[in-house]
Amino acid sequence: MGPEEFRKGVQSYLKQYAFLATSAGEFLDTLSSSSKRNVTAAFSTFLNQAGVPIISVALDCAGGKATIQAEQERFLPLGSSGSADQKWNVPLCLRYGTGTTGQVQCTLLTQTSQRIALEGAKGCPEWVQANDRADGYYRVDYKGGLLNSLVAGDVQSRLPAAERAELLGNAQALSDAGRLPVADVLSLVETFHNDADRYVLQTAITLALAPQAHLVPDTLRPNYRRFLLRNFQNRATQSGWTPKPSESDDTRLLRAQIVRRVATAGGDMALADQAKDLSARWLADRTAVDANLQSSVLGTAAYYGDKALFDQMLAEFKNSKDKQIRQRLMDAMRSFRDHDAIEAGMNALIGGDIPFIEGAALLFSGQGEEATRKMPLEFLKSHWDAVVARMPTGGGFDFGTVLPQVGAGYCDVPSRDELRSFLAPRIGKFVGGPRALDQAIETIDLCIASRTAQEPGVAAFLAKY
Repeated sequence: MGPEEFRKGVQSYLKQYAFLATSAGEFLDTLSSSSKRNVTAAFSTFLNQAGVPIISVALDCAGGKATIQAEQERFLPLGSSGSADQKWNVPLCLRYGTGTTGQVQCTLLTQTSQRIALEGAKGCPEWVQANDRADGYYRVDYKGGLLNSLVAGDVQSRLPAAERAELLGNAQALSDAGRLPVADVLSLVETFHNDADRYVLQTAITLALAPQAHLVPDTLRPNYRRFLLRNFQNRATQSGWTPKPSESDDTRLLRAQIVRRVATAGGDMALADQAKDLSARWLADRTAVDANLQSSVLGTAAYYGDKALFDQMLAEFKNSKDKQIRQRLMDAMRSFRDHDAIEAGMNALIGGDIPFIEGAALLFSGQGEEATRKMPLEFLKSHWDAVVARMPTGGGFDFGTVLPQVGAGYCDVPSRDELRSFLAPRIGKFVGGPRALDQAIETIDLCIASRTAQEPGVAAFLAKY
């Protein structure tokens, strides 16, 4: 429809049904009447069924005529037991061309399998972008080398920023579904690691960090850090921890993300040491660190900190009445990897030094590291009665439904079974508790399936670093 037609349709709907009860169907019918387009049939397929479609696209240029074979099904992550047998009416807009220029062709995909002739193609296109302007609400599975062709050459001129960000997010989703090797996703990180757009670069960083929890073998941790540094260290070093006069808002907002990740996951000790120094200065003087960087600076210092630093942050937390300061300190206290510091946070929570509402997340600390991943469940086992006594209940919500997240870092069968055996007899007393446990177990199962399928490919990719 486009934004103007949509606005007119909404205005028409509001006038027609003012002070009346209406239905979703009447809203869609008004949009259709206003725009002279039947959007009701297509829109209803998205409103009235769960999930999101994934469209597989393959280019065929046999006989001198370019066509796209498009097939749709429900998108599901690898290991899911859900049914993929669903169908949508999908407004599908393709752009295809050569070099950096192309033309757009839109159609309504109504069948599970549909062949689309590229009417304006002169010969076989070099590339096909199957989600023009990133407007479509669907995933795309590019077949037969179409993904490589799309990102070859001057991709920043060929694809606007929204499409580049969508392409990266789509790649991560396809990897989660087992349709794209993680190694191919990490190759895209290499392509977009220095993108000029903040959103694209942040998405590339997110993709680069995705394997670290469960897909990187211990023997290849140094390689993984080199991968992160080779792709993002220069940008992080140029940015540094200190804002510069007259720099853009995007530069300021990106700094907090990229510098922290390079200093922690990337192991850049020069940036880490600077963060430690800045954190110490901030603890003595709240104006010592730019407001946009305080959480990142404190979190980086905590990442490398010990219990003595935790105790200092806890004392500052207890002495401060400023909600923003308390939130930044709480975020930092969740970032410790030191065993004693993590345990001190959990004890402070159930001991009353930290209000439960503010500090509940401390119960789930340490899950990002193999050495401390089991601490949340072990602590809950040892302090079940104390945790239950302090956690909030009522108002239609029991905090107990969050407790299965003590296993959010698990990705193996023994840990999954340990989580289930402990919580299954206890979680039923909380409203929604059994469902929350089932969801946590399903998440672990999906992680196990992904790890089994993807870890060898990640190892092969990192071996070159």
